Amino acid sequence: MYDRFWNSMEAKHSRSHYLAGLMCMILLGPVMAAAADLDVNWPRLFAGEVLVNALRNEDGVRGVRAMFTVTAPRERIWATLVDYPNFPRMFPNIKAFKVLEEGREGAKLWLHTPVAMMNYRYVLQRRYVHPGRQLTWTRVSGSFKSIDGS
Repeated sequence: MYDRFWNSMEAKHSRSHYLAGLMCMILLGPVMAAAADLDVNWPRLFAGEVLVNALRNEDGVRGVRAMFTVTAPRERIWATLVDYPNFPRMFPNIKAFKVLEEGREGAKLWLHTPVAMMNYRYVLQRRYVHPGRQLTWTRVSGSFKSIDGS
């Protein structure tokens, strides 16, 4: 679905100006949905809206999916997504952050995030599924039962 969608967008828009189909799925629980199963309102998404949906998996675990598009060259977006030294500036709610491992296939990150008088510490594995185009992340250890996204 991702590649088919990207190819259709290339026919309509300049590749250097749109990273169509960049989806940020922030899921608190194992709620990852296959891209083909997504019910997306593409006109609203490409009009600049941020689409947020509450989800629940087959075990009843709740999660959230947020989707948005970014108008910028794909290379610049990718560079921002993997600019780990600037994460604290981009995500000001992260109190502490450390890159545990980083390589061609991804990175392992330790994060400390205070939320509502609670302190959450966890390790995320980020995997570069299609470097320059798609990355995923999943909780490896620490707070939360599950964090998955793409």
